[in-house]
Amino acid sequence: MGWKALVRVSCGVSHIKQDIPIQDSGGYICFEDIIIGVVSDGAGSAKFSETGSKLAVRVALISLKEWLKSKKNKGQIRFNSLEEAVTLFSSTLKKVVNQLNTQAQENDCELNDFACTLLLFLAAPDWIAAMQIGDGFIVVKAPMKEYTLLFKPDKGEFANETTFVTSTNAEENVQIEWIRDFYPEFICTSTDGLERLAIRFSDWKPYEAFFLPLENYLKTTIKLEEKGGYVQDFLDSDQLNARTDDDKTLLLCLHNTSFPAIDGAWIPNPKAISMSKRSLSPDSNLPIKPESSFSLAYKVVLAGITILSILILFTIIKLLVDRYQNNLQSSQEVLLAKSYYKPLNLKDYNERLDYPLTIPQNQQPVENKKIYQKILNVVKLNFFQNKRTINPEKDIFDKNIQNLVKREFQDIAKKDPKNIIIITSEPKRIIAIANIEKWEYCIELSKDELDKWKIVWAGKRLSPIQ
Repeated sequence: MGWKALVRVSCGVSHIKQDIPIQDSGGYICFEDIIIGVVSDGAGSAKFSETGSKLAVRVALISLKEWLKSKKNKGQIRFNSLEEAVTLFSSTLKKVVNQLNTQAQENDCELNDFACTLLLFLAAPDWIAAMQIGDGFIVVKAPMKEYTLLFKPDKGEFANETTFVTSTNAEENVQIEWIRDFYPEFICTSTDGLERLAIRFSDWKPYEAFFLPLENYLKTTIKLEEKGGYVQDFLDSDQLNARTDDDKTLLLCLHNTSFPAIDGAWIPNPKAISMSKRSLSPDSNLPIKPESSFSLAYKVVLAGITILSILILFTIIKLLVDRYQNNLQSSQEVLLAKSYYKPLNLKDYNERLDYPLTIPQNQQPVENKKIYQKILNVVKLNFFQNKRTINPEKDIFDKNIQNLVKREFQDIAKKDPKNIIIITSEPKRIIAIANIEKWEYCIELSKDELDKWKIVWAGKRLSPIQ
């Protein structure tokens, strides 16, 4: 058995007009089959009331959870008497005031600058304990029972006045209740912004028409929204704002035996405050937002996808770099080959069969001999270490490529190439040396758009083979 809970806060119309921040705050913690709920309303006259309310809620939640942990270690999570509840809540109130006082000292201001109300409760399947300082309301309902108001809102001696946790008479005006053998099914806690809409002041009876839709929403909604949703739209509606201009807070809780007992929490985080080392330290194990199993699984899947994407991207980059390096090396080979072989353009020669010979190496200037020898050494180093010789007559060689080579040189040589030396072989490009008679010819072949081989460059060695 477990609890389903949500907290929603809406800025009042008057605050929006005056550019005043939201001064309400609320939160809860589900601990096994017990829920802790706290709401607070910062005083409109207090300088840092919005900070005071958030800090009060946070400190109270953490303090009460620590008490639950200590009771669990003793094997029993429950009150044995009203006095025990009074002791716990009085201790919690002192921790809240001490934290606010410490904050005031650190910021060189007054304690009353953090003035706020405080409403809190602990609810188990068969009992409820609650405390209230100031206005606002806590309404509870047991199965098949009417909605019940636990405390009358404290309105003070004069209009628009109430008691705050920072007031000197806070301990005198605190209201505490413990009801055993009570089975809370629905709990609604709110600040004073909704009092006139939810409570009939003549007899302090809750309006059923106000609470019933909220209870039914919790009952009929399988997964509550982390933000927004029906309750937030209700608090922000024009119809509601026409009847109240103050900040509005709703903390709704529903208990059912079919709900799983999970540890969930919604704890306000006053980021603008520097938490003192002397103060109550936040419980680092508590999430700022409730973490569902779905959201955790989503994060795990997202992390896995991210890691996989990085690996894929790394692999693609590596392949591109390798391909670039191979292409660069092949391009260098082509440039070397083209520098070592004179290009052929058969259409520019009338006598194709008697292709004019270049000057033999032994008749060339010394400067040229040095250049040719250097080129020859580079070519031999880059090309012929791993060369592969293909004999068209003996070895199986692509007939299409053979035919291309034969057609290219049919007007130069009367015989077919004796052999072909493959220098570079790629899926879409081949660089080879064809030996015809006593000459060497360099050929570059590549595949066109139709995936057919074609000769894109052909060159003749500058001097005959000696």
